[in-house]
Amino acid sequence: MKKLLLPTLASILIGACTSSTEEMLKENPIAETATQASSCPVEEPYKSDLINTTWRPVFLKDQENAPMPNGKEDGFVYIRFNDKLEVNGMSGDNLFGGSVIISKNGSFRALNLFSTRRMGKFSVYEYKFMQALHKANRIYISSSAKTMKLMNGDTTLLEFVKTEHIKDK
Repeated sequence: MKKLLLPTLASILIGACTSSTEEMLKENPIAETATQASSCPVEEPYKSDLINTTWRPVFLKDQENAPMPNGKEDGFVYIRFNDKLEVNGMSGDNLFGGSVIISKNGSFRALNLFSTRRMGKFSVYEYKFMQALHKANRIYISSSAKTMKLMNGDTTLLEFVKTEHIKDK
């Protein structure tokens, strides 16, 4: 069994940065673990637009009556892409982090998202925000690189505007 698993894992690691990442993840259940170790999870043209940027949400699909922090005394909701293009941010009451895979065709996948577990008045918004990150399979960045949409197919789940670096509350 080990002899079969090692060549399979090696072939997954070699192909992890291809534009067929989505198909690979569907076909092979251990591919997600291998892809996390990949050294090139975000491809151009997105890499240049995202590195060391912070984005504030302006739209969340199905937000309805779920209040969001006001950006003042309640803090901010945001997502930040660091110099390694890992993500972190604030989703309501909690900090979160993880990694993403973005291919040159605009496919998007959030991996290994984790969150602190503080209780608070923004838990419904936070749940919907994190679910949208998990469900997103496409990314769109405007030509001015000032707005970003995370989508599932043609449906916008989250829309963001680029903002200055936000300090965690």
